Amino acid sequence: MKKIGIGISIVLAVLLIGFLYRNSTERVPMDLIASTTPSNQACTADAKICPDVSASSTLGFVLPSGYAQLENGSQSQTTLRVYQKATATNGMNHTLTVSQYPIEGDTTAILLMLQNTVFDPSGMQATSTNAFKQVTYGKNTFYVVTVGRFEGQVETEYYLPVAGDTSRTLYRFDLIERNVTNWTDPNLNISTLPEHQAIAKMLSTVQVSSK
Repeated sequence: MKKIGIGISIVLAVLLIGFLYRNSTERVPMDLIASTTPSNQACTADAKICPDVSASSTLGFVLPSGYAQLENGSQSQTTLRVYQKATATNGMNHTLTVSQYPIEGDTTAILLMLQNTVFDPSGMQATSTNAFKQVTYGKNTFYVVTVGRFEGQVETEYYLPVAGDTSRTLYRFDLIERNVTNWTDPNLNISTLPEHQAIAKMLSTVQVSSK
């Protein structure tokens, strides 16, 4: 009887170890970006060390399948990271750019969104909040605007205002989806495009911890 009890215990232990191992291997890693509001500089993701720790925040999300970080992809001080995903056409990659804008003084998130939203190819700046659509993904509400439909590509920006105890930040996720065959269709539902669906799923995983 004692041997049977020991055998059952061993079996249960093996099953528990197997479950824990499977759970750890199937868990999708979250991409973390530690950043600093005053200097707009990306911090080291591993050590999470920022030039000004008192005003730091960490942005996390599960990156869609196929996207990889582009080394030296920062195009401006506000750019945190750039990701790309290859398409069937050589040299035509889908691009996801994550940017950060500090909300300082009397500036508001709405004003920053209007200032940083430029429509392509006209080059005209957004002048009204009517250009944006509020969409909730996961626990966050984003302000969404499509800024470009040109030569088979569709570009959409997703803004996320975040207020911490000592700082306010506006994040922007900018997606350029390539090889859109029906980009001229006036009835095109942008949210049904494959990469836009993938980004929407990613945005539902976004987590921000601010100080």
